[in-house]
Amino acid sequence: MQKVTLFIICLFVSAFSFSQINEDAALQQQLQGKTKFYDIRATVDEFYKQKFSLLSPVDSLKRKKLNRKTKMWNRWFYESESRLNNNGEVENFTKKIYEYQNANSNSPLTSQGSWSHIGPNSVAEGIGRINRIAVDPSVASTIYAGSSGGGLYKTTNAGISWTNVDTYLPSLGISGIVLTNSNTIYILTGDGDGFSGGGFISSYGYIRYSVGVLKSTDGGNTWAQTAAFPGLANERYCGMRLVRDPNNANVLMAATTHGLFRTSDGGNSWTLCPLGNSDDNVIVYDVRFAPGSSTFVYCSIRSNNNSTEGAFLRSTDGGITFPSSNTVTYSPNNIVNIERIGIGVTPANPDLVYLITGPGNESGSIFKGLWKSTDKGATFTRQSNTPDVLGAPDFPGYGEQNMYDMAIAVSPTNANIVIVAGLVIFKSESAGILFGQATPYHGSASIHPDVHDLVYVPTNGYLYAASDGGVSVSSDNGSTWSKLFNGLSCTQFYHFEPSNEDSYVWGGAQDNGILIRQGTGSTFDRFDGGDGYDVLTDAAPAGNLDDKWWVSNKSIWSDGTVSTEVTPGDVDIDASKNYFPNLAMSPTNEDVLYAGYPSLYVSYSRGSNWAKFESPDPPLYYIPGNWSISTCPTNRKRIYTAGNTIDGVIRKGLWRIDNLDDVIPDVVTELTANLKDSGYHNDNPKITDIAVSSNTSNRLWVTVGDFYSNCKVFYSNNGGSNWTNISGSLPNFPVNTIVADDNDNVYIGTDFGVYYKGVNEADWTPFYNGLPRVAVSELKFWTYLGITNLYAATYGRGIWVSEIFSNCVPTLSLSNNIEGLRFYQASSTINSSAVIDGSIGTNVFLRSGVEINLTAGAEVKPGAALNAYIGPCNTGPVPVISATGDSAITITKNITSARQYGFVHDAKINRENVNVTLNIFNPGSYTIRLFDTELKAYTTAITVNTAVGYNTILLPFKIVNGKFYRADLFKDNMLVHYMDVEGK
Repeated sequence: MQKVTLFIICLFVSAFSFSQINEDAALQQQLQGKTKFYDIRATVDEFYKQKFSLLSPVDSLKRKKLNRKTKMWNRWFYESESRLNNNGEVENFTKKIYEYQNANSNSPLTSQGSWSHIGPNSVAEGIGRINRIAVDPSVASTIYAGSSGGGLYKTTNAGISWTNVDTYLPSLGISGIVLTNSNTIYILTGDGDGFSGGGFISSYGYIRYSVGVLKSTDGGNTWAQTAAFPGLANERYCGMRLVRDPNNANVLMAATTHGLFRTSDGGNSWTLCPLGNSDDNVIVYDVRFAPGSSTFVYCSIRSNNNSTEGAFLRSTDGGITFPSSNTVTYSPNNIVNIERIGIGVTPANPDLVYLITGPGNESGSIFKGLWKSTDKGATFTRQSNTPDVLGAPDFPGYGEQNMYDMAIAVSPTNANIVIVAGLVIFKSESAGILFGQATPYHGSASIHPDVHDLVYVPTNGYLYAASDGGVSVSSDNGSTWSKLFNGLSCTQFYHFEPSNEDSYVWGGAQDNGILIRQGTGSTFDRFDGGDGYDVLTDAAPAGNLDDKWWVSNKSIWSDGTVSTEVTPGDVDIDASKNYFPNLAMSPTNEDVLYAGYPSLYVSYSRGSNWAKFESPDPPLYYIPGNWSISTCPTNRKRIYTAGNTIDGVIRKGLWRIDNLDDVIPDVVTELTANLKDSGYHNDNPKITDIAVSSNTSNRLWVTVGDFYSNCKVFYSNNGGSNWTNISGSLPNFPVNTIVADDNDNVYIGTDFGVYYKGVNEADWTPFYNGLPRVAVSELKFWTYLGITNLYAATYGRGIWVSEIFSNCVPTLSLSNNIEGLRFYQASSTINSSAVIDGSIGTNVFLRSGVEINLTAGAEVKPGAALNAYIGPCNTGPVPVISATGDSAITITKNITSARQYGFVHDAKINRENVNVTLNIFNPGSYTIRLFDTELKAYTTAITVNTAVGYNTILLPFKIVNGKFYRADLFKDNMLVHYMDVEGK
């Protein structure tokens, strides 16, 4: 064994360093000086394009490693592209959210909404990433867990169940937890492992940056920010680890990506610790007090400036200073390229220090070994450097990733028992001389791979592990494990979807694949692995199981009777640009699917064959769909798509495609210039979502990410030819998602919560009562057992549900003149003596739970429309019962009923007639009505008996040129489908 004196090993790297070695060193050199998102993305895409081109077709191991790296990059691309500032750089959105929360501390009490969590609260294979664990020093069964994006969790029963500590604490990444007693808790914010993981994010984004150390003195009910770290008030940095002096509760040490900081007054002030001869601007990966000592403090560092070498430092004055020594290497053979060092200590022998040193065996570098000191870190002996305990020998394709996951713990009663982890867990009972793999990479029901922290409980010897899946525990020093995921609701969903027929909910989650709930509880199962992204369910007839499509990493999969990959054949699976495609389905034909890569694809055969959409005019280019796709409930021939083309000249924006699957070629209209006329920024910020009205495909909304003020939400009522900026007083946060109800009221999900805007209202209402402060990634309406609710998927706290917005009162009285588009409702009675003005476009909707009384003076003037409905508030669409005495039609909007009965296949103008073609599944009596969408009234109707198959019905009605209508199909007084008709 080799023995050296070890204090500092330094190596210098650029301030915009990317820490991986060998092949990544070339990439970091190319990225030197680049801070703008699209410059970085173009560089990375081209770099890995060249790397993949050099691979042999049969070199599966190198391809897996490159795919893993490009997946990590694409996580960053996905999150960062919608969080840019005016300079095109990734904004420190964590800080902005925290500052806004502090300035609006009472906002959860003044908003609408009644949100509650539906899960996942339990997932057998993994629920979400946990970074750090801490045990209450007074009560061993009370444990805290800090997540990467879901905040702080607590258990009082040793992990059997967990609860989130503070719903309204912004969901910051947590990289350090200290308890001085059961009431006083400190957390170090910022996703430190995310900062260094993969080597690419240390200057740009993806992770949640730090807002310093937060402190609670009431067990986590309320929190306050401690003093700022000196010199970092305006810096982007993350936390790595937080520890306290064993003998003085006011002395804490905070390891960060920009130095080591010390407080001696419980956080009222912090000082920067000088770290020997090294530059003070260093990443400090780990910090530990020697057990029972206020004097000896150990830390491991790596310079942010010009270093590629890790270092171990020791203080003998409680962390005030860290004396330096001559630079030495770990061995006479000059082993170099040490990146990250983890430190292990134990009360079983306070003089003992263990070091785990990376990297492992990737790209030709080797595991640097497990080192042991018996003199409080003055000298070290390398115990072993094999096997590669930071990798996974049973799954060699992934190599290792010590910059993202590294952990070490030593038994509190037996100093020879050393537990280390990277991708998986290894155990030694010989002080690190011999190691055995304790957990597998795949197939473990008790612990998820990618381990970030290991913590022993001194009083009972239990060992806890924090991983990408949650928390696990071992009672036999790591030989066997049990998962403790119940209640760690920190799942980061990209997309989700409720089933069309039952209580199933499923979605794509970062790190944890495709998760599905197959009941009404909060337990989810893993349907598939990888990074789950988008999901799609068809609307199978009653009695049949739904078919499913989903995205895992780059690939699209289908599950009818058997799971099959249906990725478009010409998608370059080696291109880093082709991750995370969006999915959509035709509203009337389950065979027609859309896939949004940087090129938009369509399949008319449920994914078995695909074709790209191309612009019709020179210069020709493929239409993108990697930002958002929306089909139109009333128009199967139209879709809207947003994205960027990435290749060559970057095209970013919004498109409308018409005449789909018609004899006439597809008509492609770019809408970006029109959008800019109403305030969409010239930088073309990311269009994050598109919502199309369920009443006409001419009405749509788009949401915008990034930090451009007054550029959040836009509305068009003519297919995107003209737009209205309806951003109003929304805070300057990215808007991630939007949905419109059947009355064209809209809800948006932002990085701060949900907002509502009624069709008659000029501005937005906060709609986040009970919702945690976390990014809302997708919103969906879902009607189950006759009740319609709003569901929200979040990027860090799972899925939530709320009743929809209600301004319902028991009794409402209307008088005076009413004009314009208006909607009124009451739970019991509406009395109206109002005069409905005669201006074109005046449409008044009334909904009441019991009765509607038109009293003396009530009048509907020519050109206006009054529509009334008896039914509960906030349920279903507004059925049209005109004031002229049409028979009442009870309308239950259920678009999936078209799968059971039939749908309007087409509607064409033939001089003064409208020929409506129906595709009927269930024979019987159907009514076709032509609806004037401008006046909100029916113009003509015909009832026919139809057979199964295609039927053409003639409506003898003259259509006005340029005016939009809707052909409605009724079965037994139920609206089962409708389609847009344009006068020509």
